[in-house]
Amino acid sequence: AMKFLVNRDAVQPGLQAAKVKVPLPNRLSGDRDAVEVENWIADLDHYFKLTNLREEDQLEFAVTLFGPKAKMWWRRLQADESSDVPLNWRELQEAVKMAFVPVGSYKAARNKLANLRQTGSVATYVEEFDELRMVIGNVEEPEALDKFVRGLKQEVQLHLATTDPATVKEATRLALAYDEARSNHESRPRWTRRSG
Repeated sequence: AMKFLVNRDAVQPGLQAAKVKVPLPNRLSGDRDAVEVENWIADLDHYFKLTNLREEDQLEFAVTLFGPKAKMWWRRLQADESSDVPLNWRELQEAVKMAFVPVGSYKAARNKLANLRQTGSVATYVEEFDELRMVIGNVEEPEALDKFVRGLKQEVQLHLATTDPATVKEATRLALAYDEARSNHESRPRWTRRSG
């Protein structure tokens, strides 16, 4: 059995690494789901960074986190002599995306993002926006900021116009603060003076 050891000296030479137990990432189910695939890849990248897992061990470790459908795919891939079996983590990421991200999901996500509108809270809108942006993967900041602001309710857009945020992160913070302040103001009890 292959052992995966954390390279504690790679953290900072001369300093002892903190003894933090890093939780294992979730398994990749093997369902055709772009969000699950993107999250799984991001979780493993983060895990590898935190544990300093050697690059040559990353592919083998990632394969241990395949659920039943993904394991079956991997076994078929290895058995097929005509296929290009991934040799490292980066190649595995691409192969997993090809196998488990539905064809057209990036285009569908772009279409959803183009038509996304805030209908409830800013927080819910932000979650939907971030998920779509993650699936698409390569939305440049100016385009993302424009799409984010245009999808907000008009009153939130007007508030942001007075602050002129430069990034989606800044616009998100300002929109959430505005929405929270508005909600707090609307939920305050109205006091009426009793006549006596």
